[in-house]
Amino acid sequence: MVLYARSDVSGVGVPVDGGGCGAFHRRPVIEGRLAKLFAIDCQPCESYLRLRLPDQWTNNRWDIPLTPDEVLQADMLEKQAKRLQQQETSERARESARSIAEHYNDPYEANLPSFLDAERISRVGSIEEPPVVDPDAVSARLAQLDDEVDPAVLSMPQLRKRCAEAGLSTGGKKVDLINRLRAEG
Repeated sequence: MVLYARSDVSGVGVPVDGGGCGAFHRRPVIEGRLAKLFAIDCQPCESYLRLRLPDQWTNNRWDIPLTPDEVLQADMLEKQAKRLQQQETSERARESARSIAEHYNDPYEANLPSFLDAERISRVGSIEEPPVVDPDAVSARLAQLDDEVDPAVLSMPQLRKRCAEAGLSTGGKKVDLINRLRAEG
């Protein structure tokens, strides 16, 4: 069976008295660079490594363990993706609300029913008037929703903008800006 090492392992040697073959296995060098994939096919060393270092070795090349740095990077990317997804969802909701408000407040469009609406009017006898939506109320509600977004999911430029709008200092780390906004909140 073949064992694959995580990306920060450049070589390994298991002594004979430890159950290994005694040879030192090195990550291959291809065109002056360490190869991305490091696999060993040495039965005595494999048994030792699989049992004693499972966080660094695996028998499946698709399940190679991540290094601590790769784990941190993956976590950061996942958080950023969630933040972007939340922002995109919020933006779509705002656009839908604006579109609905514009549609119902357009006097020309509201007073001229479409062909299907005219058919419905003739069958039923009347049609319900669409609700009148106050664009200022919609804008105020959208602004309130923007204020309700957790500052932790905002980017640095967005945090600085919010701090400036609130009359707060815009300098410092992200955590400082978040704490200022939450304290102001």
